Amino acid sequence: MRQFQAIGGTYEPIRDFVPYSGSDGPTCGGQPSVANNAFYCSDGHFIAFDAGWLQGMYQQLGDAAVYVVIPHEFGHAVQAQLTQNFNFSVERELQADCYAGGTLNALIQAQQLRADPGDDSEIINNLQAAGDPTDAWWEPGAHGTPERRQSAFATGYQQGVTAC
Repeated sequence: MRQFQAIGGTYEPIRDFVPYSGSDGPTCGGQPSVANNAFYCSDGHFIAFDAGWLQGMYQQLGDAAVYVVIPHEFGHAVQAQLTQNFNFSVERELQADCYAGGTLNALIQAQQLRADPGDDSEIINNLQAAGDPTDAWWEPGAHGTPERRQSAFATGYQQGVTAC
């Protein structure tokens, strides 16, 4: 919120959360949804997620899967509203991870979420699983290596979204 106030803007909350199954999700800007994914759509200002995929991650990697995926998409919503531009997709993705960490910590501090023992390990494991297998940071769609994603998330979590 402070970032928006600093530039004289106002944060617009997400309009909707849209669960979908497989490839039966909503379109965004004419692009179809993708199975086993989540995304922020600036055209409709919503977050969509493959519910079966997210549930599977929850069952395999713990509740921190939700704590990583959904706040990451909120990070993209913030980026879209701040009209930030990036030379490489990895920059955008790592900043969204940073925002995710800051968002999660803020929710915990506001007692909107409760951190359980082991959540920190689950977050590390989720980011490990979601990291790119190589450091081909120049590739379109690159999200960053597990270590870079973990570091970005930790920066946001420890220092807040202003560090992002």
